[in-house]
Amino acid sequence: MDQNPHVFRFSGQSICFEMSNKISVVDCIHYPNFKTLVTCILLRPFALLLFKQNLSSTNFSFDYSMFSPCADWLGSGYSPIMKNWNTNTDCCDWNGVTCDHSTGDVIGLDLSCSMLQGTIHPNTTLFHLPHLQRLNLAYNDFTGSQLPPNMGMVSSSLTHLNISYCGFTRRVPTDISHLHKLVSLDLSSNGIDFNIEPNVFVNLLQNCTDMKELSLKYVTISSVLPADLNISSSLELLNLASTGLQGKLPHSIFNLQSLVTLDLSSNGINSLLLQPHIFSSFIKNSTFLRDLWLAEVNIGLVLTTHLNIFSSLRSLDLSFTNLQGKLPNDILNLEYLEELDLQGNKDLFGPLPKVNTSTNTPLYWLDLSSTRLSGAIPASIGHLKSLVYLSLSNCGLIGSLPNSLVNLRNLKFLYLASNMLSGTLPSSLFTLPSLEYIRLGDNKFQGNMPLELFSLQSIKGLSFANNQLTGQIDVLDRGPALQTFQKLTNLTYIDLSNNGFRGVWDLDTLLSSLRNLETLILSQSGISVTTDNADHYVNPEFGILSLASCNIKVFPVSFRAMKVLKHLDLSSNDIHGHIPDWIGEIGGIKLLVLDLSNNSITGTIPNVYEGWSGLEGFVLNGNQLEGNVPSSLNKCRNLRIMDLGNNHLNDTFPGWLGDLPKL
Repeated sequence: MDQNPHVFRFSGQSICFEMSNKISVVDCIHYPNFKTLVTCILLRPFALLLFKQNLSSTNFSFDYSMFSPCADWLGSGYSPIMKNWNTNTDCCDWNGVTCDHSTGDVIGLDLSCSMLQGTIHPNTTLFHLPHLQRLNLAYNDFTGSQLPPNMGMVSSSLTHLNISYCGFTRRVPTDISHLHKLVSLDLSSNGIDFNIEPNVFVNLLQNCTDMKELSLKYVTISSVLPADLNISSSLELLNLASTGLQGKLPHSIFNLQSLVTLDLSSNGINSLLLQPHIFSSFIKNSTFLRDLWLAEVNIGLVLTTHLNIFSSLRSLDLSFTNLQGKLPNDILNLEYLEELDLQGNKDLFGPLPKVNTSTNTPLYWLDLSSTRLSGAIPASIGHLKSLVYLSLSNCGLIGSLPNSLVNLRNLKFLYLASNMLSGTLPSSLFTLPSLEYIRLGDNKFQGNMPLELFSLQSIKGLSFANNQLTGQIDVLDRGPALQTFQKLTNLTYIDLSNNGFRGVWDLDTLLSSLRNLETLILSQSGISVTTDNADHYVNPEFGILSLASCNIKVFPVSFRAMKVLKHLDLSSNDIHGHIPDWIGEIGGIKLLVLDLSNNSITGTIPNVYEGWSGLEGFVLNGNQLEGNVPSSLNKCRNLRIMDLGNNHLNDTFPGWLGDLPKL
């Protein structure tokens, strides 16, 4: 066995692995019942145990919250998959291990979401599983480490490899293309600088002739692909989204008639060009195609009115593709369509199509925002009963909201901002049991806020900015209507700015009641804000606070707890007194904008801004400030706007201001 990188020595009830290359230490594993091992082939469990030994699950810090698969699977009582791996049991019975029951060979390892962290070394014992066919290490924490350069040696039998969402960095090893039996390869969503050289990518496609699934999302290729790219004709899934591809897309991609899923999206607007006739031919000839995502690919196509070519699609994303022409009348009536995203196509026009009442469409995602839609929202939209996400923002829609929206019982996201919608807000809209986010800003809505809103426990974010809404809204439970946001404890975002509301809000009560709140925008809303200056609880993730023209008299002490605040606007109030010395504690490096203009602030400007390295806007004009410009502002290297005019400062122009590169 001298030719192998590990030498195995048997000693009583232990088996030792002595590294013969580069490493002089000896790893030993105690095995009390060696003779009882019958199913799992000799030495395989020790290769697995050493792999476990080299990767720690203690002090695991990877953020699973952004990865829904793990968030769903783990739960609060989760323990690492490899926790039960030990020498007292057959390794074929270990969690995550699959064996060939006729030979005892380990043929599969599924260690996804296993809370692993560390580095996979070139001499990893994973390479001592010669019959391994499937390896899944997705959603673990190898942040900052590289794939071993001899990754192509993992197993000549390997058919499925998934190392997505692991945090790997730098280059994909050249010899990964030696895994010629690969049927499925997923390298997506690793480190920012994780990349594959164009020649390695091309070799991978040429050598793996049986490849059916290839996902390289967020793996940087940054190249113009050759026009004669050789791709397996059996390919069913190809995901090259956000890879930095450029130029004309190879014709060969669109000759793959076995494709079920194709994602070439988000490679930079207009960086990829797809000729319209190739696209049309591809759609017509792709019998098995179900999911097509081409966001930001420049097609420049006049959208066909013959929708039978889309009839088998389940998901269609042609956002920001320069589509032109009238929106087809039957686009919302396709039998199998679940997701439709055509946003950002400024030359796509026409009324919002009506929904056929006899069609039971499964459509749950509809985004037609930033197009040239016109006319009213048809009442028939209430027949799209599967809708979860509806975005028609930034179009030219007019008229009132149809009462039929009450039929959308699964709706979570309703975005209708920046249109010319008018009338009153229907109370039935705020009885939708699943509604979480609603944005109706920049329209012409009038009247009072429906009382039903204040009982909508599911709501997390709402924006009614820039309308003509009126009426009393309070924070405390007083009055028969109880028009208060205090009970809506799931709220993270409130924007009521530029309306005609009435009410006096006690800021400290609001912030201590809404413990998930991260954004509060009440500027020019008509609401007055008071504070008892108590140091109440504030969500440490609070990010945006805009309270211009809210009749504030003092600096609320609760601001001091906002350590990641990005935007603070207290302009055009009636704030008296000095700027508190603790103001430098607000936001830290996260703070981008501080606007205290047009108040009655006196005294000097505190010299406490060393920690505001990210600050871009510093506006104090229109006060009664005296003294000098604080020198600590020279630490704010990103400062673009500094307005200290209309004060009583007696300083000369500080020379260090000329050293700020962006001012």
